[in-house]
Amino acid sequence: MNRNLVLQALDAIIHQHRYSNLVIKNDIQSITKRQEKDWYVYHVYGVIENLIFCDWVISQYAHIKQSKIHPKVLNILRLAVFQLFYSDTSDKTILFESVEITKKQLFKSQGFVNGILRKISREKDRIIESIEKLEPPQKISIQYSFPISFVNQLQKQWEYDEIIAYCLASNSRPELVLRINHQLIDRDTFLEQSYFDPKLLEKTKYAKSGLKLLNPHQFDQTDAYQLGLITPQDESSMLVTEILNPQSGKRLIDLCCAPGGKTLHASEWTKGNTHIIGCDIYEHKLKLVEQQIERLKLNNVKLMIQDSTLFESQFESQFDYAIADVPCSNSGIIRRKPEVKYKESLNSLKAIQKIQYQILTNASKYVKRGGRLIYSTCSVFDDENINQIERFLGENSGYRLISFEINDIIYPGYIQLLPHIHETDGFFIAYIERVL
Repeated sequence: MNRNLVLQALDAIIHQHRYSNLVIKNDIQSITKRQEKDWYVYHVYGVIENLIFCDWVISQYAHIKQSKIHPKVLNILRLAVFQLFYSDTSDKTILFESVEITKKQLFKSQGFVNGILRKISREKDRIIESIEKLEPPQKISIQYSFPISFVNQLQKQWEYDEIIAYCLASNSRPELVLRINHQLIDRDTFLEQSYFDPKLLEKTKYAKSGLKLLNPHQFDQTDAYQLGLITPQDESSMLVTEILNPQSGKRLIDLCCAPGGKTLHASEWTKGNTHIIGCDIYEHKLKLVEQQIERLKLNNVKLMIQDSTLFESQFESQFDYAIADVPCSNSGIIRRKPEVKYKESLNSLKAIQKIQYQILTNASKYVKRGGRLIYSTCSVFDDENINQIERFLGENSGYRLISFEINDIIYPGYIQLLPHIHETDGFFIAYIERVL
């Protein structure tokens, strides 16, 4: 197995701050054997998901501050610690391979690595016992590798049992969910066409457009993908279009459209009969959306470079529908991007909330009287979600929440999906109508 490739990926994610899903997607193209690919993915995600735990264990045995340890040596230790606690590889093999790769990369550090890992290997039970004795906030932080600030934010709204359930779900691997392109085919017909083994497909529980693919190996090389029949998208995100339910012949604007999922889903949903404008502040992201538009054979979407925090007068009262899927802490998609939990976004949560509210305010002005808009985030924090909506409705009397139905359950104008309850991404959706 290619330990060096895993270490290179860890360096790219931890030290170069690249997204894990993009690093992994690029690396696995060079791995031909399925077993080796699975090993690589498991260990990269495993270390990132358990980074605080690994670093805490290392800190108990290293005689120098972590900041003084060479980054390459630190990642060698992190990978070894993860394996010692979360893999079935023998301790002897883990220690040998770790020391050997240290010899090749930083020869002088081999004794340091060997000494620390031998101590950890001997005292694994004592390490687990010492974590169990910690008080809940610190225990949760180390055991599930969530920063203390993150745990404290969750404490504002949940009891410890729910925080632990959320952490466990967020540290798990999500299933691949595919969105069916309604403009080209409906879900039942797709299932009948045998593009995949029917045993590997399962209808999503909440979204009408989704299918879970149980074996997603190279799905993007399949005829179904190349023909534009399917697109990966979590079912929580699909619900934005399904709740909004845009009708043919209307006008829709998506204020933060990249990477394009909701914009393109709205186009597919109306079978190309709605005029859609997709805005984003980043040109390179819009180019990626354009590629998907071509693959999906859509012809009713216009893309614009636009900073949606700035009011655009030409859009005022021009649209029947608006989607404000705003920037957020990404606290709902940690199972897809585990490095998110270590970002500094919590420290700047107030600044993010200001951006969110400004985009929501602009979106509310772009819809006509009687027009409807969606406010959504991939966050689990109330401060980014229901608290924003309550503030907006309190300051704007011309708007109201509209109830909606999912699986025969009526929701009072909003829904908070959670990974440990709904088995989807953490996602918030509010459905608002302009009445004045």
